[in-house]
Amino acid sequence: MFGRVSSLVLAATAALSLGALGIIVHGAIVAVPTPVLYNHYSSLWGAGMLWLVGVELVLLSRALDAGVPVGGATSAYFAAIGACALIYGVAYAVDTRFDNLVWGLLKALACAGAIIAVRRGARVPLDTDALEAGTSHNLLLAAGAGVCAYAATAYPPSGVLTTVLVNGERVAINVRCVSPPAGTPKPDVPRTHLPRLWLTSSPAHGATGDFFGLQHFLAGQGYASCAHDPPGYGSSARLRYVAVETGAYLPQLIEAIEPDGAQIALVAWGGGSSAAVQLGAGARGVDGNVRGRAFRIAAVVLINALPSSYEWAEAQRERGWTDAQRDAYRSASLRSRLSLTQLILSLASAWPLMPVVIPLMPPPAEYWPADRYAELRVAAWRPQLWVNQYWGLRAMVESRDEDDPLQEEMTRALQPNGARREFAHDERCSLGSPVVDFPEHTAALVSGLLAKLLD
Repeated sequence: MFGRVSSLVLAATAALSLGALGIIVHGAIVAVPTPVLYNHYSSLWGAGMLWLVGVELVLLSRALDAGVPVGGATSAYFAAIGACALIYGVAYAVDTRFDNLVWGLLKALACAGAIIAVRRGARVPLDTDALEAGTSHNLLLAAGAGVCAYAATAYPPSGVLTTVLVNGERVAINVRCVSPPAGTPKPDVPRTHLPRLWLTSSPAHGATGDFFGLQHFLAGQGYASCAHDPPGYGSSARLRYVAVETGAYLPQLIEAIEPDGAQIALVAWGGGSSAAVQLGAGARGVDGNVRGRAFRIAAVVLINALPSSYEWAEAQRERGWTDAQRDAYRSASLRSRLSLTQLILSLASAWPLMPVVIPLMPPPAEYWPADRYAELRVAAWRPQLWVNQYWGLRAMVESRDEDDPLQEEMTRALQPNGARREFAHDERCSLGSPVVDFPEHTAALVSGLLAKLLD
């Protein structure tokens, strides 16, 4: 008896200590200003799971120490939550979330120890309310992990995985390149060799779903194009440590795909516009030499590109606010979005609620191809997308709008390094998702702008 009780006390102490460690990890990540690409709410869930098991082991050891017979139902309970913990850990491992695999395995080991300790006890009833509550909670966590695993494996990569070095990490980026069909008329531009278009957007959009239609219709206009999934989105691997801006890895990605001396054109949508402006201006040694291989940016087209200050400036103009009122509105708005992202990370993605938050639904009337719209929705079920959103919003809360390169770019068109820019001002492109909702119209608009730029 003493050996069983001592083992349980030791297991309980370990579980409670590791639970405390999870809380410390969560608090540390919340406090640091540097983005760490980790869902710190996983630490809270892991801590909660281990604390619950630790408390149950303490109560079990006290029962054994007092000579209270325990057995059958208790063993079944620990077997059930141990199985849920294994499912939780393995499912998250499929989504390359090995931190959660560790939490799940630790809990499963604690449950296995409890089962071994009580196997010799007499069978007595267990509190069924506690059993149902504990099992239901663990079933929800296991089901949430299953949703993440499904989102990570439901659709094969739509392009080719290309490995680039990003901040010292080797990251596999999904790149889909589309060429015009044979016999497609050449665009009416006075160039023998057209640049290939590189489509880019924010960390929450990419080749998976967003650019299917635009690439298809651009090919019909005679333009070859490439689009990619940012790290942590779609079929691209996630960065494990520190977040980076698109401009920090896009040059290496272009270099890995394009031949020496290639000419390209950047077509940036929304949040990708800042990176496109920086690349077009030759920032960070780009536009000329990356590891000794030259490429040239011939043109930059920005679609639905607005500096981060535009939303707040428009609200100030419409409502006659002072600068202080505008800044207060900006802070409140960003923090409410940050709170929503935290709610998704802490609850919706932990429990199987993402299909409810972002349900499958019929595609917009002009989305192409209609049968792949579900792929776009399912991509948003993965926690890493919301980790990227969380850190992006935190950066906005802690930064000034004046830091956005578009702030200056929207007031004057520059032509450094021979790159020319054009802004797509159009009624449909003023809407939220012109690339997704109106790909044919957007392709025609981009083609018309390039015809002016590539003369």
